[in-house]
Amino acid sequence: MLKGVFRYLLPVLAILALLLAFLPNSSRWMAAAQFKTALAPSQNPWSLKNIGVITRNNPNDLDLNIGACNFFVPGVNDIPPRRQIRNINNLLRKFPRQPAAYAIAMSQMTMIGVKAGREKDQDLNPAQDKNDPWANVRLPAPNVPLLHLYNKYGIIAEKLDPNNAYFSFMRSVALFGLHRDNSAIREIIRAGNCSVWNDYTKEMILGRFKIADELGMGRDSIIRNYIIFFVLFPHLAPLRAASNIAIHDAMIMEKKGDV
Repeated sequence: MLKGVFRYLLPVLAILALLLAFLPNSSRWMAAAQFKTALAPSQNPWSLKNIGVITRNNPNDLDLNIGACNFFVPGVNDIPPRRQIRNINNLLRKFPRQPAAYAIAMSQMTMIGVKAGREKDQDLNPAQDKNDPWANVRLPAPNVPLLHLYNKYGIIAEKLDPNNAYFSFMRSVALFGLHRDNSAIREIIRAGNCSVWNDYTKEMILGRFKIADELGMGRDSIIRNYIIFFVLFPHLAPLRAASNIAIHDAMIMEKKGDV
């Protein structure tokens, strides 16, 4: 059986090489990378090993290290939560005075346990959604130690970037999760009094572009679009939950006469 397979392998490879030769230069590298990955998956340029080498070689490049932190590539980089936290802590240890590092770290942490986790977040669902399997599901409890760490990072970041509403609003998620509702409301009000909103996503994208350059991907627009497509904005769902909880409490207070 193997003998039969090898008999056809050489012609197939020759045809693939011929097709590769006729591809335009701007796309040839991508086809070659696909063939290389198919034949040797460990050589995938987006592997954690390759990205780790880049960050070790550029320890002082903020954008690059932000872009590399837990860069998720479906089917390639499956990073367990413990490893994600370690990567976040390493990032903040390298850049303890950079608000961008804290912004990306806090956004990433919303994917691994930081959430409000309050049932009243779902009380604003319309009545017609009662039969919706995604509505009124029991929410898992948040990771309390992670909420305390998250809140600590937010306090540090606020001092570094005091007029940025992002950090105050993000802290409200952890405070609701810790059942410190009055403090959470105060943070939302403080966020509303700020004049700037910056989640530093731009810096993360620039860092991922640098990763693509370091990996030899060139400045091809396909890779640029791929990188932008996988910006997930995970912090938006917890912020929506915090808003729902605040609105819920405001409605209850207004019904009691406290407008």
